[in-house]
Amino acid sequence: MVAVEAGMLDRGSYAEAVYGLSANKHNHVGLNAPTLVQIVLQDPSDSLSKLRAAAAFIGNETADFNSHVSVAWEFLKQVWIADIPHLRRAQATSIMLDRLVGLLARLGVAEKTYRKMINSSRHQPLLREHLISWARGHFLNIKI
Repeated sequence: MVAVEAGMLDRGSYAEAVYGLSANKHNHVGLNAPTLVQIVLQDPSDSLSKLRAAAAFIGNETADFNSHVSVAWEFLKQVWIADIPHLRRAQATSIMLDRLVGLLARLGVAEKTYRKMINSSRHQPLLREHLISWARGHFLNIKI
């Protein structure tokens, strides 16, 4: 990240490096929303395998709740305004929600936090609609 901030490494190359560390199951991988969106943009696979590898670090056993929720939420907001085809955007969202909701469920805050995400997405109706549909499709009992 220091190399990116110093202008010595472009964001695309950095995203590829983060993916490489993720794919090789590095001990710790620092993720942020712009990098995760860049990984989606660069991933040529139909299954978004690069995003899946990086997202495996979201909500893991050693996850810092606030940090992981913040990164995941920022990613969700950014991916829904990025120039990405709708189905790919929806798939990327589902990958991240799978990871995030696993963390929220382990901590017993899934309903409260997910409802907060839905309420916070009022200015992004497509994201809000997807969050609601995803919760229903995954049988989450989220009262809106």
